Amino acid sequence: MAKKFDAEDWAKKHKDDAPEIRQLKSELSRLHRLLSKARAGESLIVEEVHSILDDDFFDIEIPARPRASRSKRGIEEAFLHISDVQIGKRTSSYSTQVASERLMMLAEKAVEIADTRRHSAKIESLHICLGGDLVEGETIFGGQQWSVDGDLWAQAIKLGPEMLARAILYLTGHFRHIHISSVPGNHGRSGSKYSGVSKKTNFDSITSEITRLIVDAAMAEKKRDGQITWDLDHGTFWTIHKLCGWGVLCVHGDQIRGGFAGFPYYGVGKRAWGWIDAIPDPWTYLAFGHFHTFAAGTLNKRYYLANGTVESDNEYAQEQLAATGDPCQRLAFFNRKNGMISDHQIWLGGKREADYKK
Repeated sequence: MAKKFDAEDWAKKHKDDAPEIRQLKSELSRLHRLLSKARAGESLIVEEVHSILDDDFFDIEIPARPRASRSKRGIEEAFLHISDVQIGKRTSSYSTQVASERLMMLAEKAVEIADTRRHSAKIESLHICLGGDLVEGETIFGGQQWSVDGDLWAQAIKLGPEMLARAILYLTGHFRHIHISSVPGNHGRSGSKYSGVSKKTNFDSITSEITRLIVDAAMAEKKRDGQITWDLDHGTFWTIHKLCGWGVLCVHGDQIRGGFAGFPYYGVGKRAWGWIDAIPDPWTYLAFGHFHTFAAGTLNKRYYLANGTVESDNEYAQEQLAATGDPCQRLAFFNRKNGMISDHQIWLGGKREADYKK
């Protein structure tokens, strides 16, 4: 059995080496310490996932996989955009508990709409984009610690993945095939924007990865491997969903400039036209969040789909952007002939009231 490498002991034995060798040893020792910390962090995450699975998680009822449809109607595929959940955010009307309730409400309403459309179409596939800002974060802006009800451990490793997994597992009982992707948001950063932290170290990515571990373990328990596929390439800021042959480019949206004066219509067009050539895979639809504004529009022969938010009573948006709205997310349907043929704004609560009593 090979002897365990001790970087400090090795450095002591070679203290009289040339300066460049000493520098190499110092760097080797530093990397060894970082690796030890990383392994410790990985073991903690694995332990937490096991604790979630060992608790009462499997007590929830996972619906049976739907039977293959024998319908001869035209095929459609569904696209569910989940972004700006801000798990951990605390306002007068929002909390981690409310986030969990609204995510399940979103899943249930998505099924209701899909079932209605099934009267005229065959819908067996669902695409889900986890579009960033799944968590609220801790150090994104000054004083943020006063507007959260849980730290990043609870947001990204414990409660966030659990509530997302519950919603996804509910959807497995209503769609035969589910494909899930993830892109990182700015609230998932491990430090402030200019702190020099790695862009790959993002708690949105950690949340989606742990969600995958939980969902896959639950599906394996039911012997239903293969019903869900994942695209969690945490090295890029974008991903593309292919719905009935139409490309939907998904980004978080913090790459788009100009939001200081409200929704950045000009900034969206500028980025979209640049990404047409900068991103190698073809796409027709651009889906993003970040601005907490549900919107859609045309860009010549391409289209943008801006998502809303799950949270409510965002004081920053009210003060800095004079913007406010009720929580909502997007569900859309595609067919091969026309691309997106139906677009739904799913309301998730709030204080919506009719303008007239009668």
